[in-house]
Amino acid sequence: MRIPAFPITFGLVASLCLTIGTPVWAQALQQQHQLALENDANLKASLHRHQSIEELAKIADAAFRPVLSGGASQTFNMDTGAGNDSYDASLALNLRLDAFYAADSTTASIQQSALSFKASQQNLLAQVISNYFAVVKQQAQIDSIDAQVRSAKQSLANIQKQNQLGLATQLQASNVENNVQQLHLSLLQAQQGLQQARNNLTASTGEPVHNNLPGISLVTDLPAIDNLELSHWWDITQKNNLNLLAATAGVQKSYHDYQQTDSQKYPTGRISANHYSYKNDDISLRISGNFYDGGLNKAQTQQARLNWMASQQSLTASQRSTKQQLDSMLYNLRNNNQQIELQESLLETANTSLAATQKEYELGVTDLVSVLEAEQQVATNKVNLINARYDQLVYQSNLMQLAGSLDNTDLLVLDGMLE
Repeated sequence: MRIPAFPITFGLVASLCLTIGTPVWAQALQQQHQLALENDANLKASLHRHQSIEELAKIADAAFRPVLSGGASQTFNMDTGAGNDSYDASLALNLRLDAFYAADSTTASIQQSALSFKASQQNLLAQVISNYFAVVKQQAQIDSIDAQVRSAKQSLANIQKQNQLGLATQLQASNVENNVQQLHLSLLQAQQGLQQARNNLTASTGEPVHNNLPGISLVTDLPAIDNLELSHWWDITQKNNLNLLAATAGVQKSYHDYQQTDSQKYPTGRISANHYSYKNDDISLRISGNFYDGGLNKAQTQQARLNWMASQQSLTASQRSTKQQLDSMLYNLRNNNQQIELQESLLETANTSLAATQKEYELGVTDLVSVLEAEQQVATNKVNLINARYDQLVYQSNLMQLAGSLDNTDLLVLDGMLE
C-alpha cells in the first residue's frame, strides 16, 4: 500500500529523510557480511575446530594400514674390542574390530562438524542482517527527531514573536519551548541507541561504522511469504535446519562410539612379516585379549550407551525448542503484517489531521501548538511504520534461518531493496 504524500509546512519536511540520507555503498549489507566473514573471531574458531575434526579421518584410516617399523643396534665387547651390528624390520597389520566402528564414528563426527560450521556461517549472516537493520532503524529515528527539532525551533521563534505582539500566551510559548527540550532529550537517547547498534555490528565485522548506512523507504516493496502455517514450515525445518541435522549426526556418532566401546571386549589380532640380520625371517600371527579386566569394559560400554541415549533426548529437546521458535516466529510475522497495515492507516489519518490543522491555523481557528503536535504525530507514525517494515525483514530472515535456507541469495535480495 503506497502512502500518499501531504505537504507539511512550518519547517517539517514531508519525507523526514526516512531513506537514511545518502547511501554509503561501501558499507551496504553485502560488504558488511563480507567483512564479518573475514573478521568474525567466532566463525574463525568454528572453522579451525572443523579442520581439526577433519583430521580424524586420517587417524581412523591409519588403523587399516600396515605399519612399517625397524631398528638397528651395535654392541661392543669391552674385553676383545670386537663389535657386532644387527638390524631388523617388520611390516605389521593390526586386526581390530573396534577400528571399523571408530571409522563410522569419525564419519559421523565430521558430518556433524561440517553442519555445525555451516550453521555458524548462517547464524553470522542472520546476525549481520539483524544488526544492520538495527542501525538503520536508529538512523531513521534520528533523522525524524532532527526534522522535528528544526520544525519546533521555527515554531518556537514564531510563537515568541506572537507572544510579544499579544497574539499568544506565555503558557503556549512555554509549552513549545518544553517540547523543544523534550525533542533534544529524545535525540540524545536515539544517538546513544545508534552508537550501541553500530557497536553490535562492529563486533562481527571488525570495522567501525561512522557513516549512515542505506536503508529502505516507506514505499519499498517487501518480500511476501504467502504460507505462514506451522505444519508447512515445520516439515521444511525438520529436513533442512542445520542445527537439527548436526544434532542428528551427533546421535549417529554417539551410537558408533557405543559400538566401538562394546567391541573392545573381543580379541584383537596382529599379523606381521619380520626380517632380521641375525636370524631367519618369519611371519607371525598373534591373537590377544582380556580374560578379566575388573569390569572396565562393561562400565565403559554402559557409559557410552548412556551417552548415546542422552544424545537422543537432546535431539528431541532441540526439535521441540526449534518448533517453538518457529511457531513464535510465524506469529511475529502474522502480527507484524497486521501492525504494518495499522501503521499505514494511522499515517494516512495523521496526514489528513495535519492538513486539516494547518487549514484551521490559516483560518485562525487553532494555534501553532496544535500544528506542531500534528506535525510530530505524522513524524512519529512514519518512524513506527518504517520500524515495522524493518522488523518484517528481520523476522523473514530469521524464519529462513530456522528453515535452513538463509543464504547469500537472500542477502542479495535485501541489498537490492536498499536506497
